[in-house]
Amino acid sequence: MSINLQFNEEAGYIKISVTGDFSPQTLKSIAVEVATYVKKYNCNYILKDLRNATLVDSAVSVYSMPNITINAGVERRIKRAIVVNELTPDYHFLETVFVNQGNIIKLFEDIEKAKTWLLEGKEN
Repeated sequence: MSINLQFNEEAGYIKISVTGDFSPQTLKSIAVEVATYVKKYNCNYILKDLRNATLVDSAVSVYSMPNITINAGVERRIKRAIVVNELTPDYHFLETVFVNQGNIIKLFEDIEKAKTWLLEGKEN
């Protein structure tokens, strides 16, 4: 697994790219650093690129993911676009769990559409 985290200063969002397995453990390992970026750059927009990642683990463990992000300091108000290769039932379930727990999140197969949605209505 590899993770690349960067702040796009021009557009004003944090980009996270994950390669390999994506699980609650993966999320836990990056969530604190993401929260640090959110505070450091005063940024409320995250683009997560999971096109080279595979969602692993049980459906039950997916329920823990929103709490992992909250406990790390990534608040529900942070707008997140997630880009995947294919909108599988597992990814739809992940999206539903986050949305049902009050997060602003949406799945995409196209990175440009994800960026457009993410930055829609953003104040510069």
